[in-house]
Amino acid sequence: MIDQHATEGRVQVDFFGRPAWTTKAAALLHFTTRAPLVLACAVRTGPLKYEIQAVGPVKIPRTGDRERDARELTQALTREVEHFARRYPEQYLWGHRRWKP
Repeated sequence: MIDQHATEGRVQVDFFGRPAWTTKAAALLHFTTRAPLVLACAVRTGPLKYEIQAVGPVKIPRTGDRERDARELTQALTREVEHFARRYPEQYLWGHRRWKP
C-alpha cells in the first residue's frame, strides 16, 4: 500500500506538503521486473457502484542510483495518490496515521 506509513524498506516522500514515510516496494519490484507501474483508484459513483480510474504508466528518468531512483519513483506514485485524494477527499481514508514521526 503506497499510501501507508512504513517502518521498514521505506523512503521519505512529500505527501500534502509534509514528510511521510512510505514503502518503496513498488519501485523496487518495478526495477526488478520492468513491469509498468499503473496507479488505480476505485471511485464510488453510487450505491455499490464504482468506476476504476487509472494513471500511468508512472515513469521517472533513471539515474543508475537505485536508492535515489526508488525515492523519486515512490514520490511520483505518491503525487498521484495525493491527486486522487484531492479530487475525491470524501472517499480517501483519512483515519490512519499517515504522518508518524
